[in-house]
Amino acid sequence: MDENPELIGSTIALMSGVALLFDVISAIPLIGNLLGILAGLTFYLWFKKYGIHFNTPTRAITMIVTFIIEALPVVSALPAWTALVLITILSHKAEEKLNMVK
Repeated sequence: MDENPELIGSTIALMSGVALLFDVISAIPLIGNLLGILAGLTFYLWFKKYGIHFNTPTRAITMIVTFIIEALPVVSALPAWTALVLITILSHKAEEKLNMVK
């Protein structure tokens, strides 16, 4: 029963859409910092549901850099949450492929 659900296309699209929404809304001053905490928790728990953790160097650095980008006023206009979601999904899919080859 430990089996994690598979990360499928519709879930990936939904995660990307939510990340893009967080990025658009976080461009609004003052709201962005509070929203950043909510976005971080949302994606952390969402990925955890699928058995994807942020304990690998790539994912940990991606999460830290995302929080830094979102905390800086001018730089927070970058789509950092969308990048986090896409990088995390790509690294997970790469791990899956490598495990299938072994």
